Amino acid sequence: MEWLIGITGRNKVPSSSAGNTPRRVDDIQKPYVNDKTLLSKISKDELKETVQLPTGVDPNEWLATNTLSFFNHISLMQESLHEFCTSQTCSNMSSGAPNIWHDKGKKVRLSAPEYIDLVITHVQKYVTDETVFPTKYDMTFPTNFLSVIKKVFKLLFHVLVHIYQSHYNDMDALQQSNLLNTVFIHFMYFQTEHSILEPKDISSFDDLIKSLCL
Repeated sequence: MEWLIGITGRNKVPSSSAGNTPRRVDDIQKPYVNDKTLLSKISKDELKETVQLPTGVDPNEWLATNTLSFFNHISLMQESLHEFCTSQTCSNMSSGAPNIWHDKGKKVRLSAPEYIDLVITHVQKYVTDETVFPTKYDMTFPTNFLSVIKKVFKLLFHVLVHIYQSHYNDMDALQQSNLLNTVFIHFMYFQTEHSILEPKDISSFDDLIKSLCL
């Protein structure tokens, strides 16, 4: 399970060192809900145990470690879909996920891959910023760190929504649907355990949450 959750923590260093026709989700069945083997593929109890803060571990360090792990896995899954998720096939984000990006006070309408690229870039800036995600022993997390984590989780959730609603069959064809479901369940258990997302943030995905008995 260490490959998934990064249980050993982040490495800290000393201070001296597809097709062409757009698809509408509302017009098609939701394969992630109809997958009869959904629950049988996943060890939910084991995942649920991994989200709790280990004794002696700094809460912010635990948030940082797991957030980085979620970001890496979701980024890799989206990257594997580059042939399927294009401006032609996914002119909009899926239902429940925005396709408007706020840039310097302006609202910019984007295709799904454009929006997701901005999400990845935006989150990458956070996780590589030493003032936000410190990697040196004598550095501390910022006072607004939980607010940053909440924003990152909300953006990553948008990406997960799009992958499920527009590319679940593609993930299944790539033999990655089990990975997707495992990451999603872990993501949901973790955010619930640490009170990261609001109910309104995830209400658009009640069907999948119900299907997974979360």
